[in-house]
Amino acid sequence: MLAVLVAGVVLSPAIMWGYDSDIARQVAHSMVTERTFRVYNDGLGINVPYASYGIGLSLLMVIPELVGSPLGRSPLTLNTLINPILLALIALVIWVSARRCGVTTRQATVVSLCLALATPLLPYATTTFSEIGVSLGVAMGILGILIAKDRGRVGGLIAGTGIGVAALMRPDSFLLVAPVVAIGAVMASRPQWRTAMAGVAIAAMPAIAITALYNMARFSSPLTSQYAGFDLSDSFVTPFWTGFYGLTASPGRGIILYAPIVLSVAIGMRWAWQRSPLLTTVCLALLVSRLLFYATWWSWAGGTGWGPRFLVPAMPALLPFVLEIVRRLEVKPRSTATATASLAFAGLLVVSLGIQVVGAATDVRGDGVIVEALRRDALVPSGDLPFMTRATTSPMLAATTDPFMDWSLFPIRENAQELLKGRTLMSRYLEPRVRTLPLTLAAVIFLVGLSAALSKGNRPEELSDGQT
Repeated sequence: MLAVLVAGVVLSPAIMWGYDSDIARQVAHSMVTERTFRVYNDGLGINVPYASYGIGLSLLMVIPELVGSPLGRSPLTLNTLINPILLALIALVIWVSARRCGVTTRQATVVSLCLALATPLLPYATTTFSEIGVSLGVAMGILGILIAKDRGRVGGLIAGTGIGVAALMRPDSFLLVAPVVAIGAVMASRPQWRTAMAGVAIAAMPAIAITALYNMARFSSPLTSQYAGFDLSDSFVTPFWTGFYGLTASPGRGIILYAPIVLSVAIGMRWAWQRSPLLTTVCLALLVSRLLFYATWWSWAGGTGWGPRFLVPAMPALLPFVLEIVRRLEVKPRSTATATASLAFAGLLVVSLGIQVVGAATDVRGDGVIVEALRRDALVPSGDLPFMTRATTSPMLAATTDPFMDWSLFPIRENAQELLKGRTLMSRYLEPRVRTLPLTLAAVIFLVGLSAALSKGNRPEELSDGQT
């Protein structure tokens, strides 16, 4: 956890950036200064006077708003610490989940580091977007399911808390996270399913109530969430196969390219299914439902970011597949199939880690694909249409989609070249003019924390799984 926290803080920028982040900050500022939820400055005009986003990130941003002045620090700077802290918590929850599956502390640490540092969780931890918060909720939901097998009520409470965290961060979690996690916790807890269901409901209720009250304050209806009067049902306008390819294999946003470690699903599927069909099904559902949902979303590419932003919350769902591969790394003698799978996984891990470092260390706002999308956007006549109406027209969909399919604008190659030249660096600590002492100290802390974690006991323990 300490090593992951240090990595996130070191790579984070000196000041927050991003349209969504700014809207969330304005809500937090209004909550502190005038006890409202109003947004006053929105260049797109789709989140005024109220934001369409969940309130979770704004609630976290209230803390920097309150302590920034006494500490002599700008909230814009302190906000950049939120997601690195959440990433460290994700790593901790994944570690506990891995231990519940009966692996050693060393193996649990490897699994935790793989998911925290070799997936887009790391690059998005250097932003102030809400996806990391949703990921924490997903990780907690998985942990709750694992615990529900032995302790139905406790597992249900943890799963329900995860649902609540995810839902506060992004309302789409009521569709993409809540049903899957709730059903998983109930199924895992049989014959204690009633107590598990009660635990899920009790723990999720505060988030449901907060969201309902927030919707009432914004839209005068507890069930309404919208972009400045634009019906969200009209937002699913991208052709399915266009978005599906875009989110899976396109050069601009394909998850296979931006996180090759996702192929561990194919490598570890059989082993994961043999150990726990329920957990495997839940994690596949968390992955696939998000892909299918956002394949037709008007902005499937997720704007400015690294890789498929909307698939990032599902990264903790790689747990059972990565875990089963790691579980076999220390088994000897190995079969030919196991040895081959281990080598393939090692290659995927190394490549994935390198890609995340590139994404986290460089300023993706200057990507050629983003510049080209903005250029094409400007060429489409506006006709004085509202932003969302214009954005969902066929010419605009083509203008904002085609650049992400263009291999000549491949962001991974572009940003890797820039990183090697020492340009477009994002981190506050990676710029040449910055003193090397903070970076050196951070590196020492990272290595000490990593060494301590990997040197702990190596005896497998049966914590809940019943199989090894």
